[in-house]
Amino acid sequence: MQATVIISENEIVAIEEQLNSAIKNNNVLKLADLLHDELMFTNQNGQNLSKEMYLDSHRSGSLIIRELQISDQHIQIFGDIAIVHMCMIVKGKCLYLPFEAALSYMRVWMKSGDKLRVISGCCGQVDHVDTYK
Repeated sequence: MQATVIISENEIVAIEEQLNSAIKNNNVLKLADLLHDELMFTNQNGQNLSKEMYLDSHRSGSLIIRELQISDQHIQIFGDIAIVHMCMIVKGKCLYLPFEAALSYMRVWMKSGDKLRVISGCCGQVDHVDTYK
């Protein structure tokens, strides 16, 4: 019988920082490493994106994130799964047009062996970041 893999909150905080840095720096190689091959992400417009679709938006330059201001973050850990809820102000360009949005995010991290990867996530627009609290 295989032992349950345990994720620490410190691991999640660190890997979230890595992910956010990769997003802001448009580091597609790092993003590819942090996203599970079976990723399913639902964006604020209700579109379901696979890993390749998400990475393509960064490769093509149609999505450029310049700033992520996280106002609130909650982490729940269940063995080899961690769920992260947060609100943030996101600034950048989408389809080459500037935008700024208050978004509520949820990411599901899964640990396989010694590697953490995002397997699922979604975001939705909120009136302002305090809505989540």
